[in-house]
Amino acid sequence: MKPKVYAKSIARTFMYGGDRSEAVKVGATLADCIPKEINNVTSLFEHAPLFNEYAKKYHELKDFAEDFNAKFIAWGTHACGIVIGKRPLIGNFPLRIDKDGNTVLEFDKDRSEDNGLIKMDILGLENLDIIEQTNELIKQFGKTPPPLVLDFDANDEKTYDLICAGDTLLVFQLGTSSGTIELCKKIQPRKLDDLAIINALTRPSAKDIREDFVKTRNGEIKLELLHPNLERAFKPTYGFGLYEECLMYLAQDVAGWSLNEADTLRKMTKDKGKNKDKTKVLREKFINDSEINKVKREDAEKIWDEVVANFSGYGFNRAHAIFYGMLGYHTAYLKAHFPLEYLVANLMSKVDANTPMAKENVAKIKEEIRKRNINITPPNLNTSGPTYTIINESTLATGLNALKYMGVDSVPEILLKRPFTSFEDFLSRTDSSKVKAPAIQALAASGALFEFNMPRKQMFLYAADYKKKLQVWLKKKPEKRGEFTYPWPDTGEWTISEINALEQYYIGEGLTGSKFQVYPNFFTKNHMHFDTFQTILPPPSPNMDAKELKSYTKRINNVQGIVKDVFEFKIKKEKSKLFGQTMAKVTIEDPYGSRVSITFFPEKWQYLHERIKDRNSKLKFEIGMGLSIIGNLQWYDGNVSIIFEELQEACAPPQLPSDLKAKKTETVKKSKKDEIIDENMDRNELLEEIEDELAENGFSDLDDENDDVGDM
Repeated sequence: MKPKVYAKSIARTFMYGGDRSEAVKVGATLADCIPKEINNVTSLFEHAPLFNEYAKKYHELKDFAEDFNAKFIAWGTHACGIVIGKRPLIGNFPLRIDKDGNTVLEFDKDRSEDNGLIKMDILGLENLDIIEQTNELIKQFGKTPPPLVLDFDANDEKTYDLICAGDTLLVFQLGTSSGTIELCKKIQPRKLDDLAIINALTRPSAKDIREDFVKTRNGEIKLELLHPNLERAFKPTYGFGLYEECLMYLAQDVAGWSLNEADTLRKMTKDKGKNKDKTKVLREKFINDSEINKVKREDAEKIWDEVVANFSGYGFNRAHAIFYGMLGYHTAYLKAHFPLEYLVANLMSKVDANTPMAKENVAKIKEEIRKRNINITPPNLNTSGPTYTIINESTLATGLNALKYMGVDSVPEILLKRPFTSFEDFLSRTDSSKVKAPAIQALAASGALFEFNMPRKQMFLYAADYKKKLQVWLKKKPEKRGEFTYPWPDTGEWTISEINALEQYYIGEGLTGSKFQVYPNFFTKNHMHFDTFQTILPPPSPNMDAKELKSYTKRINNVQGIVKDVFEFKIKKEKSKLFGQTMAKVTIEDPYGSRVSITFFPEKWQYLHERIKDRNSKLKFEIGMGLSIIGNLQWYDGNVSIIFEELQEACAPPQLPSDLKAKKTETVKKSKKDEIIDENMDRNELLEEIEDELAENGFSDLDDENDDVGDM
């Protein structure tokens, strides 16, 4: 159990503060007193003075420390770890079947190795499937795909230009966060080793050395090594122990150890100070062996205390970093040379995903596609394929499976029976057990049935009723059928804003209407064009110092846009006055498609939510809402952005129509003549007639299990 987790758990268990909510606050306060370098519970009282003072008030913190030190709080299964042994595992090692039916070893990594087993990580990467899919799309478009194994020594200029520019969204490991993208811009990689360095630096454990590494690499900080014997270990990485191999070279070149002995040093740093006695013995051996290797004792002690002890486990396996770099290069190569095919392959992989981030990922990929002036057309019942289809270099057609509620049987049935000449033709020729009411409503609401020249609202509301009445008619004997007619009620059409909301719901994005139409009465005549911001506040002079840059701002009003992205985070810089508080970066888009980032500091982030509630108690901050603000323009990392000051106005995202419940038409009542029952009709025929009459009048529903409308 980690010290911070221990402090919070004890606070909750003994209800410090009187109730659970107060206990959570006390626990957070206790955890904030614990320096990050403390790795075990028992050392808290010696190395965390403020925590020790709290322990005098809350004695349970000390009472249970010994019991919980180094105890596991939960068992988990490694996502991709397997173990290999000489002997059969069954009967010789503790095994169990986990909730997914996998056979799992009840040892951690260290205990596995102590018992003669080898643990290996086997990564099954989605990116390999995306590369394969990209190559298939390239072939389908009549082009020649690149080889499966690229020439990494060719250092393709177009690929590295893309990485250096930070255009790395969807590039393996190089576009995972804004910090990684910034590293690509700062490192300016031009070879595979540079990509490996970026992969090593992006690991959380290396965050404290990134800035100094870049400065040293760029010559702003002079590279100085403690001893000449450290050159092989640290000169290629500019004095920083980026890789585990750096530590192993150090052990070989300073202490004269074999690779096997050097590996014990690597393992020790991974323990992060958990076994102090073992570390003490290893330190003494290292210093003694260094003396034997003709390194002065005081130099060996300094190397241990300033290099080995501070390694802190941030070293990354170099082979791992290189292979990650190779995969990153491959995906960047495809994005640089075959952008449409690569982006579509990524889009196809995300459409069927059930992860919480799937919807957001699809939206980001579509945005990336549109940045390249590629038009994404809505789905079309008669022409769309099952998935996204590349029409030409500038057009991508949305596939039918991109729609919500399109079941596994719906799309094949549609592809088999089409083309359809009318809405009635579509409903009458498709199997209602395969193309169910929710799928028909999705097609109608998304605009996929626009060729039928009927209001979306009319098709959406009455499709299920039409199918049921058609089934009743088809059940009748041919001589009794007559002509089937359906009295389509005049429903009118939804507003553009409502249609846009339905598209958002069923496709994941609104395609109908301009922002002025979708957000009526929100944008004022004097709203600002975001493209003018660089004219209002030109880029700062390169000669400006930090103080001048901080004051180089411009106050602006009537910044009106639609919220497209939100990144909320806690301030982790411990020296900051705002440490532990929540702030946010919000991206908004103007009516013309230009975007700008707005920074909300903690106090203003809280103020925004309160002001929105004050204006409308039913309104909440969310993606898709409109914001009109006052703020200060500033330049940060080469981009113009806004520091939020005041909220002028807010409006809700487009809202779904209030009534989406499927409706029924009233059957025209029969004349007295039609109501005469044939005296020669047998009992079964009479029951069928009654059943049909009930169904036609809405008292009995056929195939209800197939026509349930999806929850919205």
